[in-house]
Amino acid sequence: MIAMKKPILFFFLVFLLIAGINSVTAQVSPLTSTTWNQGCNYNTDCPADGAGACGHVYTGCGATAYAQMLKYHAFPPAGWGSHSYTAGSYGLQSANYAATSYNWTSMPNALSSMNADVAQLMYHCGVALDMGYGPSGSYCSANSQVLKQYFKYSLSVRGALQSQYTSTAWENLVISELNAGRVVFASGGAHFYIIDGYQTTPSLKFHLNFGWGGFADGYYDIHNVVVSSTNFTPYSVIVGIKPLAGLEASPDTVTVGSGGGNANYEVASLATNWTASTADSWITPALLSGGPGFYNYTNGASATIGSHSLYTPRYGSVTYTDGSTTKNIVVKQNGIQPFLYCAQNNLTYSSSSSMQTVNISCDSNWTVTPSAPWITVTPISGTGNGSIDITVAGNPSTSTRIGTVIVTRNNLQQVINITQAGSGSFWCTPAMITPGTNGITNVTLNTLNRTSAINEGYINTSTGTTLKIDTSYTIYVTFSGGNAPAVWIDWNIDGDFGDPGEAVVSPSGTWYPSFSSTKNMAFTVPATAVEGVTRMRVYAKAFGTGPVSGPCNTTDNGGDIEDYDITVMNQRHIWATPSSLSYLNAGGTQNVTIDCDSAWTVNSPASWISFTAGSGSGNGTNGVITTANTSTVPRTASVTYTRGTRTAVVAVYQDGADTILLANTLAATIPNSGGTQNVIMTSNVAYTMTSSQSWITTSVSSGSGNGSFDIIVSSNPTPLIRTGNVTVQSGTFTQVISITQDSTSTVLNVAPPSLNYSSAGGVQSFSITTSSGWTASTGDSWIGIDQNSGSGNATINVTATMNGTTSIRTGSVTVTNGLVLQVVTVTQDSMITTGVKTYGANGLHVYPNPANDFITIESSEYVDAQLQLFDATGRLVLEGNMNSGRTMLSTSELGKGMYLLLVKENGSVVAQHRLIIQH
Repeated sequence: MIAMKKPILFFFLVFLLIAGINSVTAQVSPLTSTTWNQGCNYNTDCPADGAGACGHVYTGCGATAYAQMLKYHAFPPAGWGSHSYTAGSYGLQSANYAATSYNWTSMPNALSSMNADVAQLMYHCGVALDMGYGPSGSYCSANSQVLKQYFKYSLSVRGALQSQYTSTAWENLVISELNAGRVVFASGGAHFYIIDGYQTTPSLKFHLNFGWGGFADGYYDIHNVVVSSTNFTPYSVIVGIKPLAGLEASPDTVTVGSGGGNANYEVASLATNWTASTADSWITPALLSGGPGFYNYTNGASATIGSHSLYTPRYGSVTYTDGSTTKNIVVKQNGIQPFLYCAQNNLTYSSSSSMQTVNISCDSNWTVTPSAPWITVTPISGTGNGSIDITVAGNPSTSTRIGTVIVTRNNLQQVINITQAGSGSFWCTPAMITPGTNGITNVTLNTLNRTSAINEGYINTSTGTTLKIDTSYTIYVTFSGGNAPAVWIDWNIDGDFGDPGEAVVSPSGTWYPSFSSTKNMAFTVPATAVEGVTRMRVYAKAFGTGPVSGPCNTTDNGGDIEDYDITVMNQRHIWATPSSLSYLNAGGTQNVTIDCDSAWTVNSPASWISFTAGSGSGNGTNGVITTANTSTVPRTASVTYTRGTRTAVVAVYQDGADTILLANTLAATIPNSGGTQNVIMTSNVAYTMTSSQSWITTSVSSGSGNGSFDIIVSSNPTPLIRTGNVTVQSGTFTQVISITQDSTSTVLNVAPPSLNYSSAGGVQSFSITTSSGWTASTGDSWIGIDQNSGSGNATINVTATMNGTTSIRTGSVTVTNGLVLQVVTVTQDSMITTGVKTYGANGLHVYPNPANDFITIESSEYVDAQLQLFDATGRLVLEGNMNSGRTMLSTSELGKGMYLLLVKENGSVVAQHRLIIQH
């Protein structure tokens, strides 16, 4: 990650600061006050390395960003568990989070010297992230899990990728987090940083804290973050970062396949013991009880799910409770998906009557249909897995015949191709009259590979292979001893081997003679070959009496004559695998493998199915794309691949959608006089509305799909705030809308009634005392408040930015409960235009000014004063104390620009001095 040792500010920023220009109007002022860095003082607990900053490796930008987020929340007081890993040559690194107390109040917003608490926090974050430490930079991945596992943060913590959002949605995601008071962790340009504020005037920009000691912190277009010509535009963020408040479980719903397995999720409890239970016999939680801590699938946050034999999904739940809080994990188990498979799709028969068995795998009922009367099948129907016997009658013709057997399960089909040879009596039967010491030991052709002994004489092997017309093959024959060989194939199935081209290996060709060796011959199936089952004859007689004289000899001596069945197929074909596809309701793309000899097209009658290509040629893959199924009902369709008159069908099944039930608001505050709250529902199911209180009613009691309804609250006659809720429910899915109604109380007090700030700005607070709801607002752009509304007593933090003008300015914060209005006056001193403004006595000297790496402060009057240095945004960046009237402060870690030095005695400002740092 990027570490800045001496950051450089652009000169025009200095000009703007001197001129007192401040054009940023924050909608949410920067939430963080820290300007932490990665080098000296921050890295004291990191591994030692003489080549690193102050003798140690850098903390790493990931650790610095995490540490600043934890400091912002001042949480946890102590962590969970421990972690260790080996960091290369630096050896074992470990942190015991459970045994550590984090002293948040002892961690200043910036360091000018070593602070043990900050250094420890930085190191603990680095260990959690398995930091790859180094002397010039330290690197890690953005692991959001560690916030939950070690630092007790909410299970709402999650990552998000910019590529999955539109520009507006990406902005709104970050804005919603900041509006909720949650900083956002960002990744961009090989660097990690935090987004902690935004402004809408004059344009939408977000405030970034880069973790470089304040350098480059400011407002940026989130789609174009560039610093010193380097692009840091965020491509991913971590959101939902907030402390764990009690018992949580996530996600709301876990989906498991019909075959069962494990449903994995997360459970976390901050401080209480919990128990787990389920009313569903098919769900078995791994743990039935536990204590405070973080749980995932590795330590018990899972459930074993049994298999499901129905087609429709089923729903169940696991309930976690600590006695006061209850959380449910809904388990959705998909129904079984239709399937149909045949173990064989091509059967070859001899001319005689015979039977073969084919195994069938299916989830439901199936039927069988033969295409010709000479094919019989038993049984012709079945359920589930089974087998069929396919019998062919004797073929009285000398021609090969072809048929099919179609197995059907609704819209799923499997085709079994049947090829039967013509009557074999017309192929001559040769013979060997005397044994010898030679013969054939192996014949290999395409899928055929037969090994045999020598001197077997004539044998019909009843084995063979399939050859395609116009396709080239190579035959391999292994001989033993001295042989006169030959090979014939009856291409036109006319009962002889004498037609042109049928002598694949001529008796007097290159194989003659063949001694103990393997011969090979390449050949091409002729375009004139007849489809069907024909005969190949491999001949080897004893060498010594010349070449083989013909394929029908009966007086040759020694060797072997082997006959094989060759099924000749037209190369025109198309096959598609697999024969069925199953999709989740979200849709997606799956590939089908095409085996085809020519051009093909693909189509489907279903509008929700499309393809990566609507046509193709030859072998390849084709993507079948399904859109999201927004209905809760599963759907089926088919995809047909076509090559001429030949087709291949693929069945498509898509699961129904998960139940969607979302309300646009889950909390509403209603004035004591009563009123209505409109609720917009996003849903794909029917639902009902029920109220927990008689003073809360709804405009309708039920709804379906997307729509809206009103929550109607009557007037509150009591002096107490009252609460209730409206539950929107569909099955096990609920949305609970909390209603808070103000009381008739007129009590609303603020204290103190006024706040006074130095020109450097800062943060002060006032308290609200009331039993009713209230809102707070300010019309002054230089004033920020951390809460805009609430109920009951509260404390409001008020931030004043630096006053770069020479005039005192005033503003206000207004608080009202609808009946009573209170105003808190805010006053801020002006910027001093002389080098020193003295409140008590003269004698303050600050030099050098402009400064580089250090400044010296001397005073004969303020011998024990406190010193504070603020940057141009009003953030405290350095602190120190006068030591007998003189002290020296290091400014080497500060960025170039203008700063304000305040001298305080007993908490009051007695002098201030403007300072420029120019290194």
